[in-house]
Amino acid sequence: MSKRTTNFTNTELICTQCGNKQIIIRLLSKLHKAGHNKHIWCINCKKETLHKENPIYKESLEKYK
Repeated sequence: MSKRTTNFTNTELICTQCGNKQIIIRLLSKLHKAGHNKHIWCINCKKETLHKENPIYKESLEKYK
């Protein structure tokens, strides 16, 4: 049997209204640049707000070089 591996990393989304931080999991191949804008639901603001993306993947990239 072949073993299939997929590389994931954490990405932090920061709400521009209240500063709340949410973490999502992304594939390394699907990462966005730091500062990428995303409109998602904020659990503190209780509405859809703009979030800035901040990838936390430097240690992940070093591990796979």
